Amino acid sequence: MKSGFDNLVNNDEEKMKENITILVATFATEGLKHASRYVSHHKTRNSVTGEDIKRGMMLEVFLFNNRPDLIDKCDEIKSLINDEDEEEEEEEEDEGEEDEEVEFTSNDCECAICKCMNTIHTRWENFTPTTPLETIIKNNIDAIEL
Repeated sequence: MKSGFDNLVNNDEEKMKENITILVATFATEGLKHASRYVSHHKTRNSVTGEDIKRGMMLEVFLFNNRPDLIDKCDEIKSLINDEDEEEEEEEEDEGEEDEEVEFTSNDCECAICKCMNTIHTRWENFTPTTPLETIIKNNIDAIEL
């Protein structure tokens, strides 16, 4: 005879996986927004580079836990994930021309985000993670080779 407890364990594991996926997706989305904003403020380039993304992720590490709207942003991602699962649309591949690789250059914008992005490596070098999530994210960002 089965007790039914196995179902509870599996449900807990699935819920934990879902929550981790939502957190990581929310973190990545916000980091990509920083990279995009940084490039949109750039005077001489309009393409996001790997370095822009890496810097955006670094910046997000410092902002993520202090977001007053973190739960709302996670809920948005959860809705997007659930909508995608329901729709199960096939993605069309764009077989257009390949984009030229753009070289990273810092920008001259004086807004707070751009200033932070320009100097993020200095802050990053002195950063000591305080949570397991921060440790995992820092190790993965440090492992990015561009």
